[in-house]
Amino acid sequence: DVDEDRRRAKSKEGQRERRNHSVGVLVTMLLTVYLLFIGLHVSEGCTLENREQLLTITAHTGGSVLLPCYCTDLQTKPEKLKWKRPVEKKWVEIQIKSGQYRNRVQLVNDHSPGNLSLLISHLTEEDGGDYLCAVKGSHINIRLTLKVCTLENSERLLTITAPTGGSVLLPCSCTDLQTTPENFTWKKRKNEKRNRNTQTWEEISRESGQYRNRVQLFNDHSPGNLSLLISHLTNKDAGGYQCGVKGSLMIIRLTIEEPPQSLPFIPFALVTVILLHIIVAVVYYTSRTKGPARVHYSTADGDGVAVMSHNHIVRFAYDTAVVVRCSNNDDLAYREEVKQLIAWCESNNLSLNVDKTKELTVDFKRKHTVHTPLTIHSNTVESMKSTKFLRVHIADDLTWTTHTTLPCQEGTAAPSLPPHILLCRTL
Repeated sequence: DVDEDRRRAKSKEGQRERRNHSVGVLVTMLLTVYLLFIGLHVSEGCTLENREQLLTITAHTGGSVLLPCYCTDLQTKPEKLKWKRPVEKKWVEIQIKSGQYRNRVQLVNDHSPGNLSLLISHLTEEDGGDYLCAVKGSHINIRLTLKVCTLENSERLLTITAPTGGSVLLPCSCTDLQTTPENFTWKKRKNEKRNRNTQTWEEISRESGQYRNRVQLFNDHSPGNLSLLISHLTNKDAGGYQCGVKGSLMIIRLTIEEPPQSLPFIPFALVTVILLHIIVAVVYYTSRTKGPARVHYSTADGDGVAVMSHNHIVRFAYDTAVVVRCSNNDDLAYREEVKQLIAWCESNNLSLNVDKTKELTVDFKRKHTVHTPLTIHSNTVESMKSTKFLRVHIADDLTWTTHTTLPCQEGTAAPSLPPHILLCRTL
C-alpha cells in the first residue's frame, strides 16, 4: 500500500511538471508573437493619410487656417517631420520660431502623436502658395489660396450729401465681409484741383487734427466692413475722401448743406393761443345766448385732459378738439394723444363716431410733405382742408377766407352734424 501511494504521488507530480512546462511554452510563444508585432509596427513607421496627393484649401487674409497632415495611425509618432515651402524652385523647411512665421504657427499634436497638422494665424497674402508635409518615406502636398479684400464699387465716384451738425456714414467694404485687409487707410483730399497729378491726400486720424473724437470705424462684427462714421459735421468736412486697401480704392465726394430752417416755437405758440382764445370766446358766447344748461365744458381737472403738457384738448358738449404740435415730421405724440383719448372715451362709455371725426393739418413748412393718415378702429380719418368747429370755419392755412365767404347766420341750419372730434396737428 505504501509503494502504491508513492507511485501515485510521483505520477501526480509528473503531470504537474508537464502542465507547468506547457504553460511556460505557451507564454513564451505569445510573448514572442507580441514582440514580433511591435517590431513590425515600429519598422513600418508613419504613413501619411492622402499621401502623394494635392489638397486645395481656401482661407481669408487676417484669419487662421489649419493645414491637415496626419498618420493613418494617430498613435504612431514619426521619426522626423518637416513642413516645407518652395523658395526659388527649392523646398525649404519652415522655421516656426523665426522668420516670416514667427509667433504665427504651431503644431497641433498635443494629444495624438500622429497628428502633424500645422495651424497658421494672422494670414497675409505672402502665406498663400504650396506647402509640403514630409515624414520618412511619405509626404503630402497642400495648396493654400487666400481671399484678399477687393472693395465694393472700387474705382467709382460715390456722392453723398449731409447736413451741418449731423452725422454721415461713408460706406466702404470688401466684397467678402469676412476678409480682413492687411492694411487700409482713410484719406481726405487737401485741395480740390482737377488735375489728379497735383492732388494731395492726408490720412485721417481719430486721435488728432480736424477729426479728433469725431470719427469711428464700423468693423467690430464684420472685419470686411471699413465704413467711416463722421459726427458733428462742419463745412470743412466737405470734399473728397479715399478708402484704400492694397490694390483697390474708392472715392467718395461729400457735400455739406445747411439744414432746412424750421419756424421758431414762438410763432406757433402765438397761433395756438389765438386759436384757443377764439374757441373759448365762441364757447362763452354760445353759453350766454343758449343758457348754461347746454354747456358742458371740461377744464383741466384730470377728466380727459391731454397727456403731454404742450398738447391741448378742448371739449364742448359733444364736440372735442385735440391740438398737438409735431416737430421734424414726428407725429408720435399726436398719435399717442389720440390713442389716449379713444381709451378715455371707451372707459367712460362714450361712443366715438369715426365718420364724423375730421383731421386738419396746419403745415408751416415751405415744402409740404405727405403725412400718414390717421386710423381709428381700422377706419381712416378723413383729412380736411377746412372744417367747422363751434360755428367757426377753421382752414389749414389759418386764414379767415373760408369763414367769411361761407354764410354764417344765426339760426341757419347746419348742412350736417358737427364732428365729434377735430384733430389738429401743426408742423
